[in-house]
Amino acid sequence: MPTDGANFGRMKACYGKAYSSARSGADDSEVAEILALGIERDIRREGGVAVFRSAVDLLVLTSQGTDANRHRQLLDRVDRLGRDFGDSTLTRYFVDAVAKIGLNCIHEGKSLSCEQAGTSLLAHYGKSLCDGMSPYLTRNRTQCPKSSAKIAASITEKLSLSDGLRGLNRRMLNGSASGLPSRAPKGPQIEHSAATLNSISLEGGL
Repeated sequence: MPTDGANFGRMKACYGKAYSSARSGADDSEVAEILALGIERDIRREGGVAVFRSAVDLLVLTSQGTDANRHRQLLDRVDRLGRDFGDSTLTRYFVDAVAKIGLNCIHEGKSLSCEQAGTSLLAHYGKSLCDGMSPYLTRNRTQCPKSSAKIAASITEKLSLSDGLRGLNRRMLNGSASGLPSRAPKGPQIEHSAATLNSISLEGGL
C-alpha cells in the first residue's frame, strides 16, 4: 500500500478493508465486493467524477463508429475531456482509461453499450488498485511475487463481474452532474413491533 502522505490516507480509508481481507486469505470474490465498495467511497471522497458520463458516451461512440480516423478522433476528444473537466486524480485516471479502452475496442472491433462502457471504466480503475495490492500481499501474505500477482489478477477478474461494481456503474450512470452515484436502495426494513414479534413467535411454534 502506498505510504506517501495524503495518498496513504485515501488508500487506507477507502481500500484498507479490501487489503486486510486479501492479506488474511478471504475469498477473492469477497475481496472484489469489498473493493467495489471502496471505489464508491473513493469517488464520494473526491466529490464525484464529473467526467464519467462523458467518458462513457465517448467510449460508446468510438466503439460503435466506423470512421477510418477513429484513432485520431478518439485521442483528440480525450484531450478535450481533460481540458473540459479540470485536474484531479480521478479525472486524470478516467480520461486516460478512455483512451486505453477505446483504442483496444478499435483494435479488436469490439462494440460497447453504455453499461458495458461504464463497467469497463470502473473495472480498469479497480485493476490499478489490484496491481498495487500485489506487493502488499507479497510482504504480508505470500512472500512470493508470482503468487501475489496471481491473487491480484483473480480479484481483478472477479471485480469486473461483481454485483457491487455493476450496481455502482448503474448508479453512476443515473447519478448527479458532479459524477456522484445515486444512493444504493436500502434493504427491507425489519419491523420490531409487539404484533410482529408475536406473529413470528406463533409461526415458529414458540
